[in-house]
This record gives sequence, C-alpha cells and structure tokens, in this order.
Amino acid sequence: MSLCICLQNSDGLMIAADTAATITHGGKQYRLREPLQKLVQFGNFLIFMSGSAGAAVMVFEKFKQAATHSAETFQAALIEGCAEFAELYPERYASLEPETRDAGALVAEWTPRGVLVHTFQPADGFQPHTCKASPTETIPHAGGYHADEALDRICKWLKSGGRSPSMSVAIRETFEILAGDRIGGIMTLATINNHGISFGPHQPIKEQIRLPFYDDFVQQQILKKHMTLYGSYIATKEDAFPRCEMSSNGNIFAAYTNAGNKIAIDPNYAGVPSLDFYMNGTVKGKLDTISSIMELVGNGGLLLYANGGDLELNPSTGFVTVPTWYKFLNGNTDRTLGEELSEIYDRLEALEEGGA
Repeated sequence: MSLCICLQNSDGLMIAADTAATITHGGKQYRLREPLQKLVQFGNFLIFMSGSAGAAVMVFEKFKQAATHSAETFQAALIEGCAEFAELYPERYASLEPETRDAGALVAEWTPRGVLVHTFQPADGFQPHTCKASPTETIPHAGGYHADEALDRICKWLKSGGRSPSMSVAIRETFEILAGDRIGGIMTLATINNHGISFGPHQPIKEQIRLPFYDDFVQQQILKKHMTLYGSYIATKEDAFPRCEMSSNGNIFAAYTNAGNKIAIDPNYAGVPSLDFYMNGTVKGKLDTISSIMELVGNGGLLLYANGGDLELNPSTGFVTVPTWYKFLNGNTDRTLGEELSEIYDRLEALEEGGA
C-alpha cells in the first residue's frame, strides 16, 4: 500500500510519496526490504498509484503506449490495466484485500492553465476528478493508505498559517507519524511549476517498522525445508565482471576478475577435484590430491612468500626432499647449494692429498 500527499496552488505543486511495499502471504502482511518507487514522471505528468503493484505496472505500460497522453487516456489505461490484471491473475486478484485489488491514482500535470490534479478511484469506476486552484488558495490532496488521517494533519497545518514548520517538513512529519506498517521507507519529493518537474533529494522516513519482513520469512522457510536445484546457473552479476558464479555447465564454482582470469573448482581432474587458477584463459596453478597427497602445482613458476615472518618447512615425520642439491639456488650469489658443496668437497679432497 502507499501514501501520497500533495499541496496544489495556481502556479505550482509539491507532491510526496513513500516507497514502502507490502505483500500478503497466508493471510499475513509483510514488508519488503526493496523500496518501490511510486511517484514517477512521464512527460509533463507526475503519476502516483496505490493499491495493487501488479495492476499499477500494467496501467503505466498501457499509458506509455497510448498514441496521446492526457487525463482521458490515463483513465482508459487505468481501467484496461486493472481489468487485465484481474483477468490474467484471478487467484492473486481474489486473494488481495478489496482496497488493494485495483490501482487508484493521483496524476498531476502542468498545462497552460497552470497545475491540474486528477484523481481516480476504483470505488466510483475510476471517474476523473480534476482540481485547479485559484490564485488565492492552496488545495491539499492525499491518496492511498491513511489518506484521511494525512489530509486531516495537512489541513490543520494550513489553518495554522502554513509557515512553521516548512511545507516539506510538515509533509515529512506526517509520513513519519503514519509510518511503520504499509507506509515508510524513503520519501520521494517532487515539484511542478512553469519551469517543469524537478525531484528533491530522497529523505529517509523515521519509523518503527511493525510488520515482519517478507525476505526474512522466505529465508526462514528455505532453511526449514529441504530444497534441491538441478541444472542451475547462479551469478552475482549478469554479463559483467567481477562476478562469482555456479554453473551446471562444467559443474563449476568460479570467481572471475574478467573472462580470462578466474579461480575455479574442477570437480573431476583425473578422478579428484582441484582448485584451478587461470590467467589469460590458461591454467597457471592447481591445488589437488591427484597423487593421494596434497599437491600444489605452478605452471611457469611458483612463488612462496612470507610477508613479515618466517617461511617454515616442517614435516612432522619424513623429510623435505629435493631431486638434487643443485636445485637450491642462492639468489644473491647465483650459486646452487650443489655447487657450494662440490667446491667444499674439492677443497677437502685437495687438503687430504696435500697432507698425504
């Protein structure tokens, strides 16, 4: 459900709406964490819709596709969109509360005559009610959930002189008083005047949320039940990098920097799983148990580096083995341990021969 508050005079209009979205499941109301933008601009129109989000989407699409755009063509789109939603989703339509099955709307537009506000409600068959303010009046409007309470508060603010607090603060405070269940999230604020339509910065609505979140409910249900997926592809981004993915194609789990650089789990490398490191599309390293022991392989080189500490080779039993001492190279002298030992051996042998 939604709430819209609007203040209209002859040469301008300020309008605000919240972004809270709710869903009914098993007869219980839940809030959604994802905000829903309910106040949208189309040409010289600002459109707010409340009630069924599914119906509202269909209405907006039909209005965008209309050959011309006016209050009359919006009314036609509203009637057709709500009827189509009920026809396509009869069970969903019947499960909704009566006040949320269809979409109600408040549409504001700038015309040569000034600002016009059109309201449409399912209760009277979406008949248009158009309002134009005189140069000496400010007309308040409210639509959606708690509209009567919101209108009452704004009218009291107008009767008090409408100076303190400011108009935008008075509107925000009204949202905050009524928020917590089907109203809340972020307040979207916009204005219309002879310079066009402009949106102000989004303002969080202070609220104590009294409804459980549907996202949390779904997560709990997944944890409670056994769920099996086959042949799936799950990725953190679509056709973009960096991303992580799980794919039935190749049975892989992978983390990509780009198309050629990734870390992937190969489930069957010669009968064992392996962790593969790719660079430019080529496997540069592997971690596996193909030899019945843990094996770390670097193709083209392997660097073991300890930053700020010791690098220890400490077999609890057995030995640290190398094919030959000539495989140990001193980077400072560019000599191998085999060469050093051979030179020591030659010197000792020369000493023995000299002593003889």
